[in-house]
Amino acid sequence: MELKDLKVYGFNIEYKDKLDLLQKALEIYASLINITKDNVYLRPKLVKVLAFYMLFDYSNETKEIIRSSLGKKLPNGEVVPMDEKNLNQINCELTSKGFLIRDRNNMRKKHLSNETKILKEYFLSGDYMKIFMTKFTKI
Repeated sequence: MELKDLKVYGFNIEYKDKLDLLQKALEIYASLINITKDNVYLRPKLVKVLAFYMLFDYSNETKEIIRSSLGKKLPNGEVVPMDEKNLNQINCELTSKGFLIRDRNNMRKKHLSNETKILKEYFLSGDYMKIFMTKFTKI
């Protein structure tokens, strides 16, 4: 295929900060994965948690930020932190699906998978236009 044969359709997605950029990019990525898997493989809550790990790396501090940021907001405006067991279950799911990998020396530590690192680097490095391409192939 030559470049002149390439037709592109696109639209602009605005974002507030790096976390918002990562969440929006991961939402698009998740929808593509969900389409190819023909089910909801990467749920919205997993996308939100993974965006935090991509931005801040996996640590106890990041887990606390996640728990407070993604907690339940009460009618009086107070926020109840996300349950630690719920976050552990999400971390387990992200690991089993290959987005996080266990540390070889410390089973309590996790790291981003290589594919997740590539996504992180692409969206956070440089000040160039970020484009997310999708190729449609007839089966």
